[in-house]
Amino acid sequence: MNWDAYEEELNEGKRNVKWGVGIGAASAASMALIGATCPLCFVVAPAFVGVGMWKKRKAKQKMSQSDETVESEDSTASS
Repeated sequence: MNWDAYEEELNEGKRNVKWGVGIGAASAASMALIGATCPLCFVVAPAFVGVGMWKKRKAKQKMSQSDETVESEDSTASS
């Protein structure tokens, strides 16, 4: 059970979501101010958010599976 790796993956997912929202906000601001946006930003922002959400979900799943494994080992050891 490697909690540090799961927590790092969870933090990386959160960072990706923040980057995606930031890039999206900058893209929206440029659209509002100058009427154009970077085509790359149009693709990258949702990609960052999607990858971040995926990483967070997978890290939480792994953490909950590890919790269940630890609980089952504890109950088996106490029997």
